[in-house]
Amino acid sequence: MKSNEKVIYSENWSPFFSYFAYVFVLCRKYGVIIEKDEEGKNDGDLKLTFGYGWSGPNKLTSKTTHISKIKPGSIIVGSATGMENFKLFGGWGIRMGIFNGTYAAYNAKNGPYIEFIEKDGSKERKYRFVSENVEKVASIMRGEFVFK
Repeated sequence: MKSNEKVIYSENWSPFFSYFAYVFVLCRKYGVIIEKDEEGKNDGDLKLTFGYGWSGPNKLTSKTTHISKIKPGSIIVGSATGMENFKLFGGWGIRMGIFNGTYAAYNAKNGPYIEFIEKDGSKERKYRFVSENVEKVASIMRGEFVFK
């Protein structure tokens, strides 16, 4: 978990399946991080990272995008049961939509989730990820949350 002045929001926890998938250590922890990008080409923009790793999101098993690349109006909050996650994605973990390869999910648990569409040039891709505080994360992504 990151803890510096660039971090706006951070959470880190163990998904229920991490105890069963002990051999696959890259899924030990799940996390969501929103931080200021002060070094990249999108200077001052916010970066959103979500996914898995040994102690939180890492580059191999996580997704990072700039908030400015998220299609305006595409951020939605919802909730999914285990059956819905199984039907749409075939389970939990890093999943692709069964019928649509442009849909990626980082499903660490059933329940509340956030979906958004990332626009990169002419390509669009839909993502779904879970969070312990979906309302706060979604409001930061939409630019509604005022932080000091």
